Amino acid sequence: MAVREIVELLDDLDGSAASETVEFAVDGVSYEIDLNEVHCGEFRNALAGYMSHGRKAGRNHAGGRSGAKASRGRSDDAKQARAFAVKHGLPVNKRGRVSEEIRQAWRANNPELARPAAEPLST
Repeated sequence: MAVREIVELLDDLDGSAASETVEFAVDGVSYEIDLNEVHCGEFRNALAGYMSHGRKAGRNHAGGRSGAKASRGRSDDAKQARAFAVKHGLPVNKRGRVSEEIRQAWRANNPELARPAAEPLST
């Protein structure tokens, strides 16, 4: 008997279908949030004034992008890693951040699909 499980990325604000995972960092802490197109636009508009006066920094320690830049590739990785976890019976939330342990397990089993993990910043 075949089983097909579908993992759906949901907007963390209202539960609607999310279009991407947005990564940002504040005070040295990295965050990810799944948002639909409207909320992505609102998020970027809210930060636009700050971003236009700020300076771009290198990648932060969590491998995300600084500021409020989104990464569709990272979102695709999260979807695939989440599906991998569900398929293999690993504990994973239906929405929100996918743990680094699950991402590492997914990368190990799919090296041709996974983007390399970001290198830590030197201090």
